Amino acid sequence: MSSNTKVRNTKTTRLSIDWTTVEGTHFANGCGKLKAIAAHWGVSAPTAMKILAAHYGDRLIAKRGRTGGLVLRTASAGA
Repeated sequence: MSSNTKVRNTKTTRLSIDWTTVEGTHFANGCGKLKAIAAHWGVSAPTAMKILAAHYGDRLIAKRGRTGGLVLRTASAGA
């Protein structure tokens, strides 16, 4: 499933994201790097974080620092 996300307010650039590819490629080992995801999409890291947070919500955990990255929790069985 892909979705179109408006990237900038001043420019009408739309980004088509295939979320199954994002999970399979960037979160394959359980954790991903924000910089790699942003580079893949061609946007800045803060913009990529906003898009990821809007889509995944509470499932996304961000750790800062040298050993940091993004962790995607599995969807709960009740949800």
